[in-house]
Amino acid sequence: MAAEPLCRHCKAKDIITAAVTPDHIIPLFKGGLAEDGNIQCLCKSCHDIKTAKDLGTFPHRQQAEIGADGWRIG
Repeated sequence: MAAEPLCRHCKAKDIITAAVTPDHIIPLFKGGLAEDGNIQCLCKSCHDIKTAKDLGTFPHRQQAEIGADGWRIG
């Protein structure tokens, strides 16, 4: 964090935001390595978005509630 105090994703868009968390560029669960070359520092918002993309849950879509009869509720 000391070497990269600003969010890398924000900085690429000419936005100055403090980095608050180190992030694995290639997630460990996708084969990324726990080494300096695979780390970038991000703000919370950018980290949350990247994590959701890594997990395949971005953009977040709310699941419809389904009743016992199999039909959508609401």
